[in-house]
This record gives sequence, C-alpha cells and structure tokens, in this order.
Amino acid sequence: MASNYTITIDSVCTGGEHIRLQLKKDGVNIKKINVTKEDITNPEVDWDEVLGKLIRQAIKSASANTAAKRKAAIEGMVITL
Repeated sequence: MASNYTITIDSVCTGGEHIRLQLKKDGVNIKKINVTKEDITNPEVDWDEVLGKLIRQAIKSASANTAAKRKAAIEGMVITL
C-alpha cells in the first residue's frame, strides 16, 4: 500500500532565511527538516541522489523483501511535485 507524504512549513526565522519543514507520513508527524531559502530555491538538483532516496523509501514503505516486491514498489511509485 502506498503512503502519502505531506510537507508543511513549521516555522520561518524572522529574517526569512531559515525554514523548518514538517514531514508527515499518512498524516502522522515523522520528521522536522531545517532548510535555508537558498536550499529550496537553488535550481541545481542532484536527481540521482533524490531518486535513490525516493526509491529506497518506496521499498521500505512496501516492506518489499523480495526482488518481485521491490520491482512492484518501484514501478508503482507516484511522485507529485
């Protein structure tokens, strides 16, 4: 079963440069992430790194412990940006 991840802004520093994001999985808070304004506006993205992390998360979320289950988890991924 696919999980839904939601990101909300938890807080922004008074100068607006530092931002704390709240990551939720299926509506449950799982992690707070600190980023800077430059981090999220920089057009240079390392897609190999991003995709690798997304694939690992899909496999983990699906508890895919066989090659067939991993294949199904990866092929079933939907990423909405």
